[in-house]
Amino acid sequence: MTTLDNAERKRIIEELDSTLFVEAGAGTGKTTALVDRVTALLKRGDPVTKMVVITFTRSAAAELRERVRRKVTEAREEAAEGSLEREKLDAAVREIDFAVIQTIDSFALSMLRERPLEAGLPPVIEPVDEVQAELNFDQAWSRWLDDQPDDGEFATAIATAFRLGMVSPLSGLYDTARQLHANYHLVGRHDFKEPGRVTRVTARSIVDAGKWLPAMARFCRLPEGDKLTAALEGFEAIATRLERINPDSEDADWLLANPNIKISQTGGRQADWDEDESGVNACKSIKAHLKDLQDELNNELSDLRRHALGALLEPLKGFVTGYAAERRNAGRAEFHDMLVWAVELLRNDDARLHFQERYEYVLVDEFQDTDPLQVELVRGLTDRAGVGHPTPGALFVVGDPKQSIYRFRHADLPTLNRLRSEPHVGLTRITQNFRSNTSLVGWVNHVFARWMDGAGSRYQADYVALESDDTPPEIVPPFGVHLAGEAFPEPRIETVRRTEMDDLARTAREIGEGAWMVRGGDGLRRSGYGDLCVLIPRRTALPLLERALDEHKVPYTTDGNSLIFVTEDVRDLLSALTAIDDPTDQVAVVSALRSPAYACSDVDLWLWARSGRGFNYLDAAPDALAEPGSVANAFRSLKTLHNERLVTGPGALIERFVRERRLREIALVGGRAEERWSRIQFLAEMARRLTDAGRPSLRDFVLWAHQQAERDVRAPDAGAGEETDAVRVMTVHAAKGLEFPIVMLTGLNSGLNTRTENALFDHSDAATTQIGVRMGSRPAFFETGGFDALREQEKDAGRMEGVRLMYVAATRAKDHLIVSTYRKDNDRSSPAALVAEFSDDARRLWAAVTPAPDPPGARTPAQRRRVATDNQADTQDDPDGWERRQRVLIALMSTPTMISASTLHDSEAVPREQKTGDEQMELDPWRRGRAASSIGRAVHAVLQDVDLGAPTRAEINSLAAKHARAHNVASYEMEIIDLANATLQAPVMRRAAEAHTNGRAWRESYVSARVGVTGVVLEGYIDLLFEDEDGSLVIIDYKTDRSDDAVEAYEMQLGAYIAAVREATGVEVGEAVLVFSRRASEAIAAGADLEAAQHPVSDLGHAAERAIRLAEERSSARLGRTPTPI
Repeated sequence: MTTLDNAERKRIIEELDSTLFVEAGAGTGKTTALVDRVTALLKRGDPVTKMVVITFTRSAAAELRERVRRKVTEAREEAAEGSLEREKLDAAVREIDFAVIQTIDSFALSMLRERPLEAGLPPVIEPVDEVQAELNFDQAWSRWLDDQPDDGEFATAIATAFRLGMVSPLSGLYDTARQLHANYHLVGRHDFKEPGRVTRVTARSIVDAGKWLPAMARFCRLPEGDKLTAALEGFEAIATRLERINPDSEDADWLLANPNIKISQTGGRQADWDEDESGVNACKSIKAHLKDLQDELNNELSDLRRHALGALLEPLKGFVTGYAAERRNAGRAEFHDMLVWAVELLRNDDARLHFQERYEYVLVDEFQDTDPLQVELVRGLTDRAGVGHPTPGALFVVGDPKQSIYRFRHADLPTLNRLRSEPHVGLTRITQNFRSNTSLVGWVNHVFARWMDGAGSRYQADYVALESDDTPPEIVPPFGVHLAGEAFPEPRIETVRRTEMDDLARTAREIGEGAWMVRGGDGLRRSGYGDLCVLIPRRTALPLLERALDEHKVPYTTDGNSLIFVTEDVRDLLSALTAIDDPTDQVAVVSALRSPAYACSDVDLWLWARSGRGFNYLDAAPDALAEPGSVANAFRSLKTLHNERLVTGPGALIERFVRERRLREIALVGGRAEERWSRIQFLAEMARRLTDAGRPSLRDFVLWAHQQAERDVRAPDAGAGEETDAVRVMTVHAAKGLEFPIVMLTGLNSGLNTRTENALFDHSDAATTQIGVRMGSRPAFFETGGFDALREQEKDAGRMEGVRLMYVAATRAKDHLIVSTYRKDNDRSSPAALVAEFSDDARRLWAAVTPAPDPPGARTPAQRRRVATDNQADTQDDPDGWERRQRVLIALMSTPTMISASTLHDSEAVPREQKTGDEQMELDPWRRGRAASSIGRAVHAVLQDVDLGAPTRAEINSLAAKHARAHNVASYEMEIIDLANATLQAPVMRRAAEAHTNGRAWRESYVSARVGVTGVVLEGYIDLLFEDEDGSLVIIDYKTDRSDDAVEAYEMQLGAYIAAVREATGVEVGEAVLVFSRRASEAIAAGADLEAAQHPVSDLGHAAERAIRLAEERSSARLGRTPTPI
C-alpha cells in the first residue's frame, strides 16, 4: 500500500544499519512501524534471539508478540518455497516464543537475575509492587524516625529549623522524603550541605545601633503619636534583649527569626522631624539605617535557613540511600530499583560486554514515555564501541513527543529531544493517520498547531501536522468534530457543570439508541453504547458524570484504575468502614447511614436527631437501640462491627460487612454488578495485604485508603467489568494507546493542574541534575539555592504537558469527537475556553451538537436533582405520608441555624491579638493587647466612610482622627492614616474606586442566605463588594494584621461570603480578595509591587464548598443533630 508518507516508512525497513528515531503521530501506526522493522531484520537473517523489544505495558508486550508472530508468518507464506528468505523466516517462526519482548522493568529484572553478583545483589531477587512498596516505605520511615537519637544530627537540624521559623519541621519531611526516595539515585550523589558557615553580624549591628539610634528621637518635634518614635522604643527593647541573651548566640537567631520582629519602619513624617548633626532629615536618616539593618537581617536569615535546610536534608538523604541499600541487600526490587540497578550493572565491563553481545538490536516502542534512566540503559546496551552514541543499526525507537504525558513517572521530554537531535541518530517522521477521518484530522491540526506552540521551549514538542486521505461519507450527524456547549452567564461553575453533564448524558443516550452512524466492517452501522468512550482529564469530574449517566439510564463502566477511589461504591464503603472504626466521626457515620448499606432516608435521620439523639452509636441508650427503624438497626450493626474490629482483620471485616449488608445483591439490582463487585474485592484484598505488611488494624486500612484517594494513586488490578454494550468512562492517561468510534471529551472547564512538589529535579543538562527543595511556609521559607527558578520551570513544563494531554484525548476518536465547551462567560483560560477560541475561525471543521430532548413524561433536570424525601409517596396514594413530610420540612425550615461567616476560622489559625503571655511579648509594641483590634476597627471605619472614588489626604486624616478617638486609640492616629491610605492604593481597590464612581460598589454589605443541603443560614458583613466590568461580583475583605499563617482561615471566611452572595443574588462571584493593610504599607515604603498586599482566593468553588461544609458541621454541633437535607 502506498501511503502519503511512503518515503519515510521505507526507511524503517530499508535502513537496517542506521540508528533511527521514528517520530510517529497519533494514529499513524507506531507499533506497526516497529513490527515492520523486526520483520525486516528477520528477513535479513538476524536471529530473533539477538533482539530485545521494549514496550510500555505488559498487555502491549503480549499484543506486540502476537503481531510480530502474525507478520512474520505472513511474510513466510509470501516467500518462495525453498528460498533462503523462507528458511530464515521458518527459523524466526520457530523461535518467536523465545523473543525478548518485555516491559522495561521486566527486561531490567531479567538482566539482574542473570547477573546478580555483578549487580551486588543476592541470588534471589523479588519484585515489589507499587502498593507493597508504599507500605514498606512507611514502615521504614517510622523505624528511622524512632531510631534517631534525641541529641543526634537529625534532632539538632530539627531544632535549628524550628528556631529559625519552621513551625512544624516534621510535617513536611514525610512528603520530602517520599520525593527524594523516588529519585534516590540522584540524591545519593548530591551534596545538600551548604559550604562554610554563616557569619552572624546583624544581631551585633542591632545591639550597636541600639546604643545611639533611639536617641535620635530627640529630633522629633511632635513625638506624641509619632510612629517612628514609637518604633525606636521598640527597636531599643529588641537591642536590649539581644545584648542580654548574647548577640552572637543561636538564641539571637531565634529572636530575630520571629515573624513579629520587624526592624525597618515606614511611619513618621519628615515634616515633623528636624535635621540631624549631618544635615540630613533625622526621620529619613533613621528609616534608611533601619532599612539597611532589615536588609542585612533578611539576607542573613535566608542564609541561615538555607544552611539549616541543608543540615536537615543530609540526614534525609542518609535515610533514602540507606533504605535503598537495605532493599538491595534483601533483593527486594521496586520498579525504580530495577532500572537503577540495571544501569549500574551495565557499568561493569564484563556484564556490559555480555549483554551487548547477546542483544545486537534494541527496539523501543512508545519512546516518548521513557525516563532518563531508561535512556541510559538503552545507551549502555547499544554503545558497543564506547564512543558515546549507539552503534549504527543497534537502536531503533518509535514514539511521539506530542503524546508525552507521563511526567509523574519521570518521562522527560528534554532527554528524549537530546537523543533525537544527536548527529548519529536518523530522524524520520510518519504522519499519515489511519485512525481518524480527514475532517477530524483537519480540526486537530488547526487547533493544536496553535495550542502546542511552545515558543521554542524544550518542554514542548514541535507540532508536526497529521495527514489523512480518509474522506468521510455525508451523513447526519457528520463524521468529524462536534463542539457541545457554550459560554454561560451562569454565576456558579457548579451549575454549569451540572448542566454540562446532564446534556452530555442525553447525547450519550442518543448515541446508545443508534441515532449516530459509525464505520463497521465495509460500511456504516448504527451506533451503540459500546461505541462511546467518555474521557475526563481528571478524576474529580467523575461523580457528577456518574450521577448524570445514572439519571438518564445510560449503561457505563469505569475503566482506568485511577478512578476507583472516587467511585460512589468505594466512597460509600470507605465511609462505612470509617464509621465502624471511629464512632465520633459524625460525617462518616451519617454518610454510612445514608449509603445503600443502611439506606436511611433524610427524614429518618432528621426524626432521630429531632428526638434529641446524637449520631455516636456508642452513646446511644439501650432502649433507643432496641427500637425498630432504620437508624436504630444501623446503629446496632455499626456497634457490633466496632466491637469486633480489634479481633477481626480488616479484610475479613470488609467481607462480613459486605455479606451482612448484602452489598453484592444491591450491586446486582443496581446494574454494573461485576464492576462493582471487583471494586469491593479489590478493597478487601488491599486490606489483607496491609495486614501481611504489618498494618493489621482497621484504622491502618482506613488511613491508607484515604491517603490513596488524596494522592490520586492508580490502583492495580481493579479493572472494569466485562459489560460490552456500555459507555466506557476513563481518564485520558488510561485511554493512551486506545481508539474508539466516538470519543466525548468533558470536564474541561477548569484550569490544568500545574501544582509543583517541594522537591524538584531538572534533567535538562545531560551531565548534571539540579535538585531544588523547599520546606516551611511563608514568610519563613527554607529553600535550596535556585528553587524558585526550578519551580517556575516545573510549572511551565506542567502547563505544556497539559496541552499534550488534550492532544492525546482528541486523537483517540475514529469517527466522531465530541468536545465539551461548557464554561462560564468570563472564562478565557480553561481548555474549554481555548478549544472554543482556536475553533472559532474554522467553523467548517466542526459542527455544533445539541443534546436530544428528554422522552415524553421524563423528569426535568431540576426534578432529577431534587433531593428525595422518605419514600417519595404520591399525594393521592399516601396523603398522610405527604402531610407528615410537609410538617417535617416546614418545621425544619422554620428553625434555621445561623452561622456568622467571620466565625468560620480553623481552630489552629488563632489571630495574634488573642495570644497571651510570652507570645504577646514578641509582638510589635503597637500591636500588644486590645490596641491591635481597636486599630483594625478604626481603619475599617475610615475605609467605610472615605470617598472611594476620589479620596484625599485631608479627608483620610480627618476620618482617622475621628475614628481613632472613637476607638480609644488616638495615639495611633498616624498609623491608622498610613494603613488606610496604603489599603486604598492596592490594585483591586483602584478597580473598586472606578466601580464606586459608577454607583456599582457597596460597603459593609450585609448578606444572608440559606446554603447547602441542610439550609444552614450563612450571614456576615462584607467590607467591600463591587460589580466588575464583566458583570461578576468582587468581594474584598480588609485585614490589618500580617497573619500569613491565618490566610487559610481567612479563606474560609471568604468562602462563606462567596456561598452566601451567590445564593442571595444569583450573580457569579468572579473574585474574592484579602487586602492586607500592613503588607501594602510595607510594599509602598520599599517601592515594591502592591500585588503582594493582596491574596486572591484561587478556587472560589472549593472555598465556598469548604465553608458550607464547616457551617453545616457547626450547625450540627450547636443543635446536637446531624446535617439534614431540606
